Amino acid sequence: MTRPIHPNPNPATGAGHHMWDKLDNECGSGWDLLIDPILTMCDVLGLEVLQVKEKFGGVRVYFTPYYNGDVSDARCTPADEAILEEMIEAAETASFKTCEICGGPGRLTNSKGWLMTRCLDHEEPGSIEVEQIETIRV
Repeated sequence: MTRPIHPNPNPATGAGHHMWDKLDNECGSGWDLLIDPILTMCDVLGLEVLQVKEKFGGVRVYFTPYYNGDVSDARCTPADEAILEEMIEAAETASFKTCEICGGPGRLTNSKGWLMTRCLDHEEPGSIEVEQIETIRV
């Protein structure tokens, strides 16, 4: 499968899916390479990505459900959606070890009550390393 690439990819990561242009993106470019495969899968399945953001120091991706209560309205199969959910969960897990700023190896820290994943170069002064919190999916 050929991955569609934005004509002006992020120079730091090379990532740049065409969906970035219309996406409500609230996270740093260091996670672009974690998110691009998810955008590609959503594109292939015909699902709309509603939002990508940082929450509690990790990446979160929200997309339209595969159907809105009526299976005849399905945009993809439940199996396809399960694969997408696994991809999102893997990206969430990886984001807790990936600097949100540069994409390098990072660690989850607490800086003045804010959880963020940063490398040593991008860590806020006075940050304290914390254990990853369990992600609860609703």
